[in-house]
Amino acid sequence: MDIEEALEKLMSLARSDEALKQKFLKTRESDRAMSEFCRIATEAGCPMNVMDLIEHGESEYAAMKRSTNGGGENSPLLDGQDDDYTLFLSKLMRSRVSSDMIPLSDYLQATFGEKIYRLSLSSGCTCPNRDGRIGYGGCTFCSEGGSGEFAAPALPVEEQIRLAKER
Repeated sequence: MDIEEALEKLMSLARSDEALKQKFLKTRESDRAMSEFCRIATEAGCPMNVMDLIEHGESEYAAMKRSTNGGGENSPLLDGQDDDYTLFLSKLMRSRVSSDMIPLSDYLQATFGEKIYRLSLSSGCTCPNRDGRIGYGGCTFCSEGGSGEFAAPALPVEEQIRLAKER
C-alpha cells in the first residue's frame, strides 16, 4: 500500500472511529507530531514513516507545479501544500466528507491550533493596477478606495494591528 492509499484508508478509519480521530488530532500537541502520527498510522494497519510522508507530499506538490505554468517549477511554494500531515488533519477536521477541498479556516486551524483572523492594514503604498505600472483603474478585488479601505492609513502599522485586534 502506498502512502496515498494509506492516508485514504486512515481517513476512512478515523472518520468512523472517534477515538482514532482524536488520537490523530492530538498529535498536533506533540514535539514530534509527524513521528507520533506515523506511529498511530502504523498501529492502525497503515505502516509509514516520517520520510515516506514528507517525500510523498513533496512529490505530489512537484507534480502539481509541473502541471501549471506551462510545466515550470518556478511558482512560489504555497506554505503547507507539500505537507501531507497538515493536509490530512485539515481534511479530518472538516465536517463534510464529500469534497477534497479544504476551507482555508480549517487548514489554518490545523496548522496553528487555533482560529486565525485576517487584519486589514495599510502600508501607505500605491497599487500597481492603479498607478499605471501594470494597469489603470484598479482590479476586480478592490473598491474605488483600494484594498486598504478598512484599515487606518494615517497610523503606524503597529497601531493599526492593535486597533484591528480590538474590533
